[in-house]
Amino acid sequence: MMAAQYRADALERARQQQALEAARERTKRFIGTADIYTRN
Repeated sequence: MMAAQYRADALERARQQQALEAARERTKRFIGTADIYTRN
């Protein structure tokens, strides 16, 4: 029973990590590079 709980916890942590990385990538793509916001 405890092994199943540990596995579920590990899967949940992996899912959360993947969601965080996906959100970070979406934010980076949305913002893009800072070059378009600066004047040269």
